Amino acid sequence: MSRSELRRLCVGAALLILTAASLIALGAVKKSFPGQFAAERWQSEENRYAQLSCFIDTHEECSESTIKSLESSINKQMASEAMDLSWTFCYSGDSTLSVSRGSTTVSARAICTGGDFFLFNPPKMVSGWYYRDDSINGDGVVLDIQLAWKLFGGYDLEGMTVTIGGHSCPVTGVAYPPENSIEKKLYGDTPTIYVPYSLLSVIEQAAPAVTNFEAVLPNPVTNFAMGMLEKSVSFSENGRELKQNTDRMGLIPGLKMLAEFGTRNQKTTAVYYPYWENAARAGESWCTLLAALAALFAIFPLVLAFIYLAKLIGLLKALAIKQKNKIIG
Repeated sequence: MSRSELRRLCVGAALLILTAASLIALGAVKKSFPGQFAAERWQSEENRYAQLSCFIDTHEECSESTIKSLESSINKQMASEAMDLSWTFCYSGDSTLSVSRGSTTVSARAICTGGDFFLFNPPKMVSGWYYRDDSINGDGVVLDIQLAWKLFGGYDLEGMTVTIGGHSCPVTGVAYPPENSIEKKLYGDTPTIYVPYSLLSVIEQAAPAVTNFEAVLPNPVTNFAMGMLEKSVSFSENGRELKQNTDRMGLIPGLKMLAEFGTRNQKTTAVYYPYWENAARAGESWCTLLAALAALFAIFPLVLAFIYLAKLIGLLKALAIKQKNKIIG
């Protein structure tokens, strides 16, 4: 083997290692967004599902009754398709609430939730667990560690209560902020409380507009779930934005997003993204970069492999001809 051939092989091996490293990093980025895997958590072996999001402009004044109409529309479509399958959804909006314990009151960011919210957005818990949207009283709350520390100076709060609007609310658990570095940065350090929409009616607090609807729907063929959601939403074209979360990150989606380079961040709607969607969009950008690097690093090793494969095929053909001539001779 000549020195130049050895050099080419060394370069090819190094680039192959870089390709593998890029793919491993891409996989790590993808797995660091648990909020994008609700369909996988819901999915059964027999049926395929897809996770979808609808981000809604506040001017659409989406309320819980609007969500009930949306749920009814999806159920009717599934019935018309003779689909006797389960599905789930959640909705949320942001507000600000004064949360008290004794003489201490903290103005907290309130993530108001309905439906199966914690299936879609599962924060890691320090203690306790999530409240259930269908609980009898509907007044349980989850505090994050910043709010728990400000109010109680600790995190093991089982049996404790906080006061919101003069109503005593049991603390069902204390949550960590997001572990993902991108989500953590966008989440910030504002004390945060998760509250069910049902609590707001109990304390006679005006409910914020729903700005985020998420669903896990059957998806037996590509875009079937998205088609059902598109037919069900009643918001104006400029007042909503639909997104399929399932398979939005990875090698192939990353390469496809290269075609949107320079235009992807241009918005034509006025919808509000929650912090987890802004983080996921940043994650998509990282996946695009890593997918592009993996593709670039792989070019030379692939070309080299084809060259040596062609040489091997040529050598085998030559040996076959030589053997044939030997037999005939």
